[in-house]
Amino acid sequence: METEEWIHQQEKSDDSPSEIDQKVHHHARLDKENGVISQGMVTTLCGMQIKPRPQARNYPCCPLCALLMDKPCK
Repeated sequence: METEEWIHQQEKSDDSPSEIDQKVHHHARLDKENGVISQGMVTTLCGMQIKPRPQARNYPCCPLCALLMDKPCK
């Protein structure tokens, strides 16, 4: 019975993004040399090109981001 419930939960979660996927935070080096910012895209530290979410500016940054962006965390 427990296994059957777990299978049904897994099936439901496969249709929508998981909680982990929704909370993925890509660290971007935001400095003067990163010219892509003006085009609305940033290059993350892992090399991905992403468009920042508008609501991201409302989130406190992590210490690594604070160091890279030369501004303190909230």
